[in-house]
Amino acid sequence: MKNLLKIPKPIIFEALPKDISGIMAVQKATWLATYVNAEYDITVRDIKVINFVSAERHKRWEGTLQKKKILRVWVAKNKVNKIVGFCVARKAKLSNILGAIYVLPRYQGKGIGQKLADVAFEWLGEKKSIIVDVVKYNATAI
Repeated sequence: MKNLLKIPKPIIFEALPKDISGIMAVQKATWLATYVNAEYDITVRDIKVINFVSAERHKRWEGTLQKKKILRVWVAKNKVNKIVGFCVARKAKLSNILGAIYVLPRYQGKGIGQKLADVAFEWLGEKKSIIVDVVKYNATAI
């Protein structure tokens, strides 16, 4: 049975330091929903041992958000200002990289990932090729 709950379209913003906790929560939830894979011997336990909300990881995200010249992070927020997805893009020497698009499972299939990608592609521009980084067994993302 399909979930008939209508989910309002989130709005895309450039990420700010105050968004880091929400980004880390989305990353944890989406990794659990996406990367567990018996064929590659990746278990729920393997994902759960990663401390997505550590002070060290928070500090790394702070550093990431400061690299505005070469790296950008955008968040998708719902009507109550909760982060439901995020995207990371990086400008590199040879090719640009769309390295991450994560959307909470409940919000997937609503076009949020596409909106995040569109913003990233616009920022990356058309002068260089763009590598989209996705794990090969993530058929939904592909």
